[in-house]
Amino acid sequence: MMSMHKALICLMLGLLSSQVSADNKTLDLSVYDNPKGFSTRSIAKPIIQAIQSNDSALVCHFDPNTFPTVVGLVDVIERSLCNNPQSKQAWALIKKQVAEVGVAKSSYLPMINVSYNFGNGKTNYQVKDYQNLSYDTDIKSRNLSLEASWILFDFGMRQSKIDQEKFLLSAAYANQNLVLQSILFNATQKYYEVVRLQSVLTAELEAENIAQQNAIAAQERHEVGVGILADLLQAQTNQAKAISERIKAEGELQGAKGELASFMGAPVNTSYQIEKSENYESFDRFSSSIDELLALAKKYHPELIAAQAQIDASQAALKSVKREGFPVVSLTSSMTDSQQQGTPPAETKNNNFYWGIKLSIPLFDGFGRQNRIKSAEANLESKYAELEQTQQQIAVNVWKSYYGLDAATENMKAIDILQKSATQSYQVALGRYKAGVGSMLELLSAQNALVDAKQRKTSALSSWKIARIQLLASLGQLGLKEWSSENSK
Repeated sequence: MMSMHKALICLMLGLLSSQVSADNKTLDLSVYDNPKGFSTRSIAKPIIQAIQSNDSALVCHFDPNTFPTVVGLVDVIERSLCNNPQSKQAWALIKKQVAEVGVAKSSYLPMINVSYNFGNGKTNYQVKDYQNLSYDTDIKSRNLSLEASWILFDFGMRQSKIDQEKFLLSAAYANQNLVLQSILFNATQKYYEVVRLQSVLTAELEAENIAQQNAIAAQERHEVGVGILADLLQAQTNQAKAISERIKAEGELQGAKGELASFMGAPVNTSYQIEKSENYESFDRFSSSIDELLALAKKYHPELIAAQAQIDASQAALKSVKREGFPVVSLTSSMTDSQQQGTPPAETKNNNFYWGIKLSIPLFDGFGRQNRIKSAEANLESKYAELEQTQQQIAVNVWKSYYGLDAATENMKAIDILQKSATQSYQVALGRYKAGVGSMLELLSAQNALVDAKQRKTSALSSWKIARIQLLASLGQLGLKEWSSENSK
């Protein structure tokens, strides 16, 4: 009997080890580092490596308990990626889908079940008028069984399910890429908003200083009798207005900094400064044509990759459902070892072992399979429609982003001319007023034009920076490389 036990155990262990050995060749997750159509320059690769090693330190290199006093754009992006709940959810979905692939592959392995039963009982047997035939018995029983089954051939149903989960894993990677790029874009938008409001505050401080100088000049002219009271009152009114605008700008800046801090995972009251960036001296047009960019987005955009992977997964699911109607060939074996004590006329022992080939042919399931096929076909049709809708929306986004950047670039050139003219106009008006040939109204008009030009320059520069990033986002090509080069300018 012991040799029978060993034979069965060796058989099942041999089947298991051979299947695991063969399966190790296909379970290498490195093949998912670069799924079909997945951009290798994406920022998702180090995150994929972190998921495979279950070590987030590969991505988050900073101490979460400390916060720098001065942060740059790359700092904002890294902290946003590591602390944003959406990125954490995307990583969790990747891990879940990797596990689902493993679940699907487990169908190629033998299934082994062991059960053991133990019981105690008591029997009281009475024969009327024949007490010598009556007896009491204590019964003890145990039963050990080992069952194993292994599907040998199923016409590709298991492989179709594995393909479905693999395609869903590719879609999960692409969706993760999309989520990360969305976080990157939102982080840079909030960063540039803080930069813009800092520039607005600087402009308002300059405007307040100019208004103060104008008020002093009007006061001096009024004191020596060459200026009228109306000019002095206008200058003082303009100074009060400048102070009010400066206070407003300070409040808006603090609000934006708190929002950015929260997006990075820090408390809203965190104190920090934004790293000073250099001014741009050239605003060249984008070198690639719109047709080239549309083709690039169609080929590499992660949303399209995810949509195509969903189609592939739906096709595999349909194939799997159709294969449910095919026969299944399995290897089955079982072993039982039972013993019962206390049962008259003697104790009993029973040992059984068998193995065989099982052929299962589905004949009728109440039309369930036919309805599952129809459902899978409808789902596939829906995925094709989603792909078409996604293609249209991405093309529109690329088109709008391209010409938005083109307009922002041309606007920067016009704004430069506007600021230079406004600066010269104010200098002339100030000189004329001090010389006594210009009016306060002329001076204040020139001052307001200069302040407006500076604010337009600040907003236009921020819009131009965001337009550049928006175009990359519409192409699905955002990565830390773009921000690193952006931050170095």
